[in-house]
Amino acid sequence: MADPKGHFAPYPGGGGCFDYDAVFVLTPDGRTSEQEASHALLERTAASISEEQQKDGGFCESQQVRPRLRNLTGFLERIGSARNPQLLKERARYALALQRPKHDRIHTHWSLYQRAWGESNLWDSWFRMLTLARIACAFDPGEASRWGFIDYPGIGWHPSLRRSDTP
Repeated sequence: MADPKGHFAPYPGGGGCFDYDAVFVLTPDGRTSEQEASHALLERTAASISEEQQKDGGFCESQQVRPRLRNLTGFLERIGSARNPQLLKERARYALALQRPKHDRIHTHWSLYQRAWGESNLWDSWFRMLTLARIACAFDPGEASRWGFIDYPGIGWHPSLRRSDTP
């Protein structure tokens, strides 16, 4: 369900949570699967996320949702990359909904500030870095100790950090 750039959100340019969740599923036990296609996809995802880092060092939700006209081709490519009719329908519906003015800015329940789609923020920066770390460790599990993953279950935990004294 990834787009040609390796993003997994229903809109072009990916999304911090969408991309992380997909990479988490693609790297069971923190490692890549034996399938070559999976390796190539993870490499593509890491490369595109790295290229999208903002000048301020952070990451945004998506650089390809706004402005509308400049990114119309991204929406059309994302919709067209669907491999089945149900996915095509869902992507088209989502893309159409995002064109409404109420989606010009991102509204969240934890802040009164409404950020722009291409604006760096802590939420997306956190998930993008976790995604890059997860991919790096999937290819070289020894890297997990260098990334500072947490050693208890939750977002930011890596399975290679399991303590040997726990079942």
